[in-house]
Amino acid sequence: MVIFMKSEITLGLVLLTLGMTSAQAALRCTALTQSDKNNFSVEAKWRTAMTNGDFVPTSKAREADVRSEVASLVSTIRGDATPAYRLIPAEKTMLNQTKTGQGYQTGTVDRFEIKSLSSDGQFKATLALPVSAHNGLAKAQTWAKTDTYTVYAVEGDMHSYSSTPFFKITGKSLDLVTLQEISIKVPKGKLFTIFYYRSGSAGVGGYIEGRAIEFIYK
Repeated sequence: MVIFMKSEITLGLVLLTLGMTSAQAALRCTALTQSDKNNFSVEAKWRTAMTNGDFVPTSKAREADVRSEVASLVSTIRGDATPAYRLIPAEKTMLNQTKTGQGYQTGTVDRFEIKSLSSDGQFKATLALPVSAHNGLAKAQTWAKTDTYTVYAVEGDMHSYSSTPFFKITGKSLDLVTLQEISIKVPKGKLFTIFYYRSGSAGVGGYIEGRAIEFIYK
């Protein structure tokens, strides 16, 4: 599942309104970038203890969505079920869903077209990574503090999980749901899949439909 955020700023309109020269605009953009980074930390402060990685562009509205996704995943885990991981794109990153996965043991996963990237050309997002709860809440609560995990991306569809990754990051599980910030340089015009593999409780081989999401950036 992916959450969408729609927010666009037309730079030309901003420059016209402020009456800036291109040089002034460049300095102003640098200042805004640092300010934005500070704001990201403020807006996402509530989840610092459960987040790995540097915060991606966010907002109050986006953080409300992240909080909602975490609550949904935790609810499923407390019901002794293992939910699929979630991806929430960074603020201003636009996605369009082109295929919907049909669930466990169907051999299908969600697919999204990336319509826009962050200003630095990277695909940025927050991944909500749930612990496995297929053996009950008590074990899930233990695994939530002892598991490690790997997030990696490969060219190809969900069946390409053994291919050589062009992006890979490992992390330590922090809670029933761990939030992992990612920033990826993605291949243009090629289908790729982001996989989530958990070590200690469950991995790609057990529930691949819940551990993979396909993307294409045209």
